[in-house]
Amino acid sequence: KTQHDGWNNAVDAKLQTGSSIKPLSVYAPAFELGIITPASVVLDMPLNYNSGAFPRNDNYKYSYSRTILSGVTASVNAVAVRVVDMIGTQYSYEFAKYKFGLSTLTDDYLSPYDGIVKSDVGLSPLGMGALTIGSSVRDMTAAFATFANDGVYREDRTYTKVYDSNGNLVLDNVQESEQILSHKTVNYMNFCLTQAASGGTGYESRISGQTVAGKTGTSDNYKDRWFCGFTGHYTAAVWTGYEVPERVYVTSYGVNNPAAYLWQKVMAPIHDGLPRVDLYDNDMSYASVCLDGLTNATSACSKDIRTVQDNLKRVESAPLYWEDRETTSCKKHVLVDYCTSGHGVANEYCMKFKAVEQAEIAEVALVKTTQKELDELIKAKGYGLDSQYVDDKFIYLTTEAGADANFHGIKGDQNKDVNAPYIVCSEHTKEAWEAYEKAQAGETTDTPDAPGATKPNG
Repeated sequence: KTQHDGWNNAVDAKLQTGSSIKPLSVYAPAFELGIITPASVVLDMPLNYNSGAFPRNDNYKYSYSRTILSGVTASVNAVAVRVVDMIGTQYSYEFAKYKFGLSTLTDDYLSPYDGIVKSDVGLSPLGMGALTIGSSVRDMTAAFATFANDGVYREDRTYTKVYDSNGNLVLDNVQESEQILSHKTVNYMNFCLTQAASGGTGYESRISGQTVAGKTGTSDNYKDRWFCGFTGHYTAAVWTGYEVPERVYVTSYGVNNPAAYLWQKVMAPIHDGLPRVDLYDNDMSYASVCLDGLTNATSACSKDIRTVQDNLKRVESAPLYWEDRETTSCKKHVLVDYCTSGHGVANEYCMKFKAVEQAEIAEVALVKTTQKELDELIKAKGYGLDSQYVDDKFIYLTTEAGADANFHGIKGDQNKDVNAPYIVCSEHTKEAWEAYEKAQAGETTDTPDAPGATKPNG
C-alpha cells in the first residue's frame, strides 16, 4: 500500500455488467410482480427492426421462443429485453437501483464527451447491461447476496465494530437490511441461477459437493467478463478486464469465462468441509409447456412434425408453484395424417398407396399460423432466426379469425392445383394411382416413375 484510501477496482471502478445484471433488473422484478414463472414462454425474436434487429443475441441467432428458465440459463438477450418490455423500464430501473442497491444507475447523465444526456431507463441498459456509467463489483456482490439471504437485501460493509485498546466501542457500523423479495421469487430465481451455474453459461463455477448459483456477464467485444455467484455459505462477484478496456482473450483450453473460472478457484477451497445447502425448496412441481402455443402443452405438441423429423423439441418443462400453473392449453398444434414418403399432408391417394404398402403415413402435428405471424418469421430469418422455424412443412395457415386459409408455401410454389391450409402430398396423385393400377394390370404406362409403377417385360 503506497497511499491512503487509494483506488480500489472492487469498490471504485464503474464497470459494464453485461448480462450479470439480468437477475437484478429483469427476472427478480418480474417474478416479484407475478408476471412470469420459470415455465413462462417468451418469444426469442427481435422486438423491433428500427435499426436492424433489436435486440441481438450473443450468437446472432434466434430460436423463436424459450422458457424463462432457458432464457436465464443460456443468457438470451431477446428474452430478457422482452421481459423488461413487459414490466416497464421505469419499474425495472427503480427495482435495480433502489431495491438491489445499484447506486450508480442513472436516469439523467450529461456525457462530458459528446454533451448528450444519457439514461439507464431503457431496454438496452436494463435488459442487456449496457449501462451509462456502470456498476461496481461491491454493489453487484451485495445485490446477489440477496438471493442467498432469502430475499433480504443487506447493506454491504467493510467492518462491523471498532474498539479502542481499552475495549471501548468506538464505531458501530450497524447494517441496514430490507426484505425486498418474496420467498417464491427467491426460489424461482435461485432455481434458474443454479441451472445457469451447473449447465449454462456459468458451468465453470461448479464446486464438488456444493450447490452453486450465479450469472455470467459479458460486455461488447468481450471487454468485461463477470461471474456473480453464491452458495448457501458465501457470495462473491468476480470481474476480469483491463484498466483501459480491451478485449479479454482466453487462451486456456476448456475455459470460456475467466471470471467464472477464477470464482471457482477461490471459492472451492473456502468451502472445503462445509455441508451442501439447498438454495430452493421442493414445493415446486414441473409443468410441460409448448414453445409454439406459449402455454401448457398437450399430447399434440410433442408430435410436432419438426420434433418427429428433425428432433426439434417443442415442449419444455420447468418448475413452478401450483397456484402459478397456467389454466389454458396449447391451441396451436393440430394433428394431421402426414405422408412421410410424399412430404405433405396425406390425401386420399396416399391412403390408397398405403393400403398396398407403397406409402407411409404418420400422425404428426402442424402449427396454426396466421399470415401476419408467418411474415414475422420470414422477416426474422433475415436476421438469424433458424431456418427450422421458417419451413413450409409445419405451417397450418389460418386467418386472423382462426378459419382455414389457403397455403401455397412460403415461396408460393406449392399446392399449385390444391387449396388447403397446409402443404399436401404432391407425389401421390390421381394420375399416379391410375398409373399404378395399370402397371399392376400389366398395361404399359406413360409414367413409369409413378409410385409403384413397373415396366412390362419384353
